[in-house]
Parts: sequence; structure tokens; C-alpha cells
Amino acid sequence: MAGSWVKGQRSANPNGRPKGSKNKRTLLTEKQRQALAARAGITPLEFLLSVLRDEDAPFEHKADAAKIAAPYMHMKMPMRVETQSDPTETAKVVRDTVAALFSNGAASLRQDGSG
Repeated sequence: MAGSWVKGQRSANPNGRPKGSKNKRTLLTEKQRQALAARAGITPLEFLLSVLRDEDAPFEHKADAAKIAAPYMHMKMPMRVETQSDPTETAKVVRDTVAALFSNGAASLRQDGSG
């Protein structure tokens, strides 16, 4: 019996199966996903979202897809500049930020906050 495993004898790979190696079921699933993406002409983001929605996909694949897709779906939280203790100062910072972002109409905001 050449090539078959025999209990008690050393195998050709003394370290065993490498972590993260793909089994036949996983490879088949990935091949099916690649074929679907190529056939349907979907975007990479749509592909990642299909992985997330697939009930049969392993959790690791869903987690990886979520990490990759998140920046395209949700904005990063802005960096915290500094905490303002005075509410009028905070309102001024917000008003200035809005004016900078929408300079065509927001510059006409009055000091009391009404437009």
C-alpha cells in the first residue's frame, strides 16, 4: 500500500497539516465565488458583501470580508482635536467647520446659530 498512512509510522510531513491550509470544500467554495464574480461582473465590494451574507461561509472568511469592506461602507471617526468645556466655544468650532466644508452657503450663518 504505497502512499497510505500507517499508524505508528512517521509521515512525510512531520509538522502535520499547516495552519490555514485549504481543504477540498473550502477550495470548491472559493472557486465557485470566483466564477460567480467573473460571470456576473460584480464589483469587488459586492463580492465582499456576498461573502458576508453567505450563511454557509466560514466565520473567518466573513470576518476578513468585513475588515476589507468596512472602509468602503463607513467613514472613519474623525480625530479628536481637543475637548471644549465652553458650549459657545464648541458651537463656534462646529459653525467654523461647517462653513469650511460648505463655503458657498454656510458662511452666512449668524452667530446665534440660525441661518
